[in-house]
Amino acid sequence: MPLDNNKLHKLYSTLQQGGYTQSYDEFEKGFTGNNNYPNRKKVYDLLTEHGADIGSSYEEFMGKMQQTSSRPQQQSAPAPAPSPKPKPAPKPRAKAKPRGGGGMTAAQRAAFINSAQNIVNHSRANTNRTLNKIGYTAQKLKHNNFG
Repeated sequence: MPLDNNKLHKLYSTLQQGGYTQSYDEFEKGFTGNNNYPNRKKVYDLLTEHGADIGSSYEEFMGKMQQTSSRPQQQSAPAPAPSPKPKPAPKPRAKAKPRGGGGMTAAQRAAFINSAQNIVNHSRANTNRTLNKIGYTAQKLKHNNFG
């Protein structure tokens, strides 16, 4: 399911407020797509490490980032009359960690932004290396009369 552009822009805007300097297009290239899982996971890990409440797991985080309007709403049939059964006792919940000061310090935010920029830079470098290998292989095949 595609990512929600509004949510992606909000994430980008948050990163920009912390000092992220790359363009939205560069951010989007490094964050979206099947091959960019490590980048998304790193962003999730860094956000949760700094106390962001974005989901209890990477999967939940990505679920929240996906478009919700494209899901068809199902009409439910009228429910049968409830039978008089006693409800089970609620399960005890794990206590949430206290958030302390309520967010990242300027130094933590700068470190996070730097790390996010590194993710995009490494992704770009890996893409360029792969493209160079493909070009080299194509030239070699052409030279050896395979193409």
